[in-house]
Order: sequence, then C-alpha cells, then structure tokens
Amino acid sequence: MFIGHGYGETEAEARTDALDDALKSMSAGAGYDLSMYYLREIVSTDGIAELGTYINSEYSAITGNGYEYYAAVVTPESSYSSIMSEEYVQMLEREDRIRDYLSAAGDRYRANEDTEALNETLKALAVSLEGPVEDESLQSDVILSKAMDYLGNIELDVSRNGTVTVKRHKGIFHPYVASGKIDASYERFNADGELERRTVTCMTDPKGRFSFAVTDPYTIRSSDVIFSVSLQPDIMESIQENAPEGFLDGFYRILSERSIAYRMKEYTSYPADETVIGVAFYDYDGTIVAGDGAYSAIEETVSKAGADYIVAKASGDNEEDVYINMLARYPERRYFILFRIGVTDIAEIPDGWSVRSDARVLLVEKEKPAEAYSQSSSAVARGKTLEEAKASSLSRCASIAVGMMLSRI
Repeated sequence: MFIGHGYGETEAEARTDALDDALKSMSAGAGYDLSMYYLREIVSTDGIAELGTYINSEYSAITGNGYEYYAAVVTPESSYSSIMSEEYVQMLEREDRIRDYLSAAGDRYRANEDTEALNETLKALAVSLEGPVEDESLQSDVILSKAMDYLGNIELDVSRNGTVTVKRHKGIFHPYVASGKIDASYERFNADGELERRTVTCMTDPKGRFSFAVTDPYTIRSSDVIFSVSLQPDIMESIQENAPEGFLDGFYRILSERSIAYRMKEYTSYPADETVIGVAFYDYDGTIVAGDGAYSAIEETVSKAGADYIVAKASGDNEEDVYINMLARYPERRYFILFRIGVTDIAEIPDGWSVRSDARVLLVEKEKPAEAYSQSSSAVARGKTLEEAKASSLSRCASIAVGMMLSRI
C-alpha cells in the first residue's frame, strides 16, 4: 500500500496531487516515473487496469487555503514486481548481498574472529561499489568506515623467538583474535637470483598466537619479516577497480600502522668473518676470462643480501685447484665458497647469438674437505654480438648461483 498526500485550491486538485504523490512512492521502488504513464488513468478511473491497482481509501479536509487530501493506493505484489526496472531489481539484490556480508561480519566479530569480520566487511564494500545503493546505511563510505574500525582494532605483537600474538586493541577484556589470518612478508631470492618479497599467510590458534618458521630454502637468513592483517587479493582488486581516487588512502594507512616488523637473525653455518668467496670464470674453450660484468653481479647480489663476505677472483683448472688457490691466499679462513662459472654452449641465431653458461658452487670447510657441498645452476642469454651474449649469460648465471648460495648459508 502506498499513501499519497496532496493540497489544492479545489478538492479535485488536492486529490490529483495526492494520487500523484502515491505514484511517486511507487516509482521509488519501480525505478522510473510512473506518474507520466498512469496518473491520468488513476484520477479518472480510480485504478490502473493493467497493474490491478486500485484506490483503497480516501480522505479530504478543508484547510485555510483550500483542501488537503489523502489517498491509499494498493497494487498486488506480483504486478508491482513486474514493473520494476532491471536496474532497480539489481540494486535490491545488491543490497541483500551487502546485508548478508555485514551480518556474517557481525557473527565473526562476536566469535572473536576479527580478521574474518574485516574480510566479510570488505566483501560488502566491494559489492556496494558495483552500482547504486539506495539504503544510506549500505553506502560505500559507511561500509569503509566499518572496515577501518575493524582493522584499527586489531593489534599485532611479536616476541624475540618469532611468536606472533593477535588481539583486540579496544574492549574490556582485549580478547585474542582466533583463526586470524596474518600475512608474513619476507625477502628471498627468485629463480633469477634477484631479491624479491614473498608472502605466506599464517593463522592464529584459539589463543591468538602462531609461530613463524622459515621453510623457504631461498629465504634471506637475516632480514625483516613484515606481519600484517591478511586481505583477500581478489576482493581488494575489485574494490580498487571501482573506488574513486584516494578512497582507500585512510584504510591503507591504518593497515601500515597496525603492521609489525620482526628481524630474523638465524644462525649461519658460514660466518662472514670466517669465510671467503672465490670466483673463477671460463670461456667456451676452458680458458679463464676476466668476467668483470659477472664478477660485479656477484658482488652486487651479495651486497643486496646484506652479507659482508670477501669476494675474490680465483683461478684453477678444476674445483680442487680453485680451492688450493684460495687456501693459499686466505689460510686464516675456515670456510671457502667457490664458484666455477663458464660458457658451455654457443649457438648462432637469426638475430644474433645464444649462449648458455653453467655454474658449480662448492662449499668447503677447511677441516672437513671431504664433506664439501656442491650445487649446480645454469642460464641462457641472447645478444646481438657473441661477446654481448657471453657477458649477459655469465652475469645471469652468476646471479642465480649466488642467490642459491646465499639462501643456503
């Protein structure tokens, strides 16, 4: 039922105004102006035939300047649903989805699952940004404010041994966050020997805790791990696509403020003050080459990792010769990390040259040379000239080999 209220100098004018007002109320749900189609019909026939609409009751009163009129108009639900625009139906469905997500967020919060409450709220935010929303309480700025409240109320702490505790910042009891999803971002070497940050998602126990353990063999052993609340990437991508510029600035500021860093300092088998790195480069025919570019790549990669190792050029026809050479030059050192990197294949291609280089890394403890550890890697590079292809191949192979070595020690 839709109630219309109108005024007019005459009773007829007041009635028309009231019926127009009732149709405007109907229009709000239909998604378009019904008055332009049906006002004349309902005024003259007391109904709308094709919709089954009729006037249920009417009331008029004389006022100081004319008449005041009320009209109650009824339309069957099935007819009303049929006149709704597709856009309006989509809006109603959108609002229902938002309410479902917000309800789920409330349930999660009451269960002390604050990170999941946040992610349910972000799902609601993503939907609210997909199109128009009529209910003001479901507008995107209102939902974003709720998300920021959830996020700002999550507190992370990390102990010396890497145990992370997550609890609620505000509230009487500051309860622990159960089943909380927390991202741990750390530094590692990728397959090309380049530094990158990798992220793994951890989950808290009922007491809001988890212990971060390094399981990635290519992790930098002494680096910062950044712990922060885990956000679903697909949901955040959807929000960013539809949100106006700067809309999420405040949210990301809180995310950064609530994050916490932990400095990993694991035991290293090869301390820098007891270790030397020796590097020997070879051409396709087995002769030693300067390999200045590749040598620089090794020094740069070691430096990026924050490892304070001596890096020296070496020589020798085989690994044993390289070791003897380095042992003679650095007799006080206990550990020797030896690289033999050389060109192993050359091919001429339509636009230049293709060169493959192989690397062998040998980790030797002076007191236990028989237990030396070795590892191999390779790389292929192209260049317009043969020298360019060789230099690129040796440099890339060197970076990969050093990344493997540094992640191990």
